Amino acid sequence: MHSSHPAKQKHRQLNSMFVSGSILFLLLLTLCLAGEQLAPHDPLAVDLMHRLAAPSTTYLLGTDQLGRCVLSRILCGTQNSLASALAAVGLALGIGLPLGLLAGLGTRRIDRLLTGLFDVVLAFPFLILALALTAVLGPSLSSLILGTGLAWWAWWARFIRGMALDAGDKDFVRQGRAMGLDRLCLLRQYILPQMLPPLLVTISLNTGRMIVVISSLSYLGLGVQPPEPEWGVMLRESMLHIASAPWLAVAPGLAASMAVLCFTLLGEGLKDHFQVRPVHAA
Repeated sequence: MHSSHPAKQKHRQLNSMFVSGSILFLLLLTLCLAGEQLAPHDPLAVDLMHRLAAPSTTYLLGTDQLGRCVLSRILCGTQNSLASALAAVGLALGIGLPLGLLAGLGTRRIDRLLTGLFDVVLAFPFLILALALTAVLGPSLSSLILGTGLAWWAWWARFIRGMALDAGDKDFVRQGRAMGLDRLCLLRQYILPQMLPPLLVTISLNTGRMIVVISSLSYLGLGVQPPEPEWGVMLRESMLHIASAPWLAVAPGLAASMAVLCFTLLGEGLKDHFQVRPVHAA
C-alpha cells in the first residue's frame, strides 16, 4: 500500500508540470494571436512628454525612451518573438526530418554521404553559423528565421538518424522486414510511432532554446528592426537607460523567461509522461 503512494505522488507532480506548461502555452498563444487587441496603447505611438515614465495605473509597465507603452510593446512583441522561434524550429525540422530518416533507413552508401554532410555543417558552431547566415541575408525577421533554421537543420537530421537507427533495430521491426513489408509500411506502422514521443519532447525543449537564440540575435540588431516591438530589441534599447529606468529591461526579460519556462515545463512533462530516455545523435 505504501509502495503505490510515491508513484501516485510522482504522477500528480508530472501532471501538474505538464498542465502548468500548457496553461502558459495557451496564454502565449493568445498573446501571439490577439496581442494588438489586448494592448492598452498603440505600441508604436511616440509621446515624448511621458518618456521613461515609471509604472503607473496609466502605463502598467511604464514607458520607454520615446514614451511608448512598454506593456503594449511586450504584448505585440510576443508575435514576433514566439512565431519566429516556432517558424525557425519548423524550418529546421522540415529539412532535418526527411534527411535524417533517409540516412537512418537508407542504404549504407546514402547513410555515409548524408552523415558526412551533417558533420560538415555541424563542424560550425550553431550560433556563429546562424549569425553569419542572418547577416548575409540582411537584418529582418524573415532573414532571422531562415538563418537560424538553416543553421540548425543538421542537428535535427543527426538526431533523427539516431532515433531511426534505434527504432529500426527492434526485434518486431526486423520481423516485419523478414515478412516482406516494404520500407514505407515499416516506417508508418512501426518506426514513426516509436520516434514520436522523443521527437515531441525534443521539439518542446528546443523551442525554448530557439526563443533565446532569436532574442539574442535580435538584441544584436539582426532580427526585427525598430520601431517594431520584439523582446530582444527591447532589451537592447533598455541598456542605455538601465540605471534610470530598470523596468525597461525587466519586462522583456521576464517575458522571454516565461516563454522558455513554458516550453521547458511542456517538454519535461511529456518526457516523464512518455518515460522517454535520452536519445543521442549517433
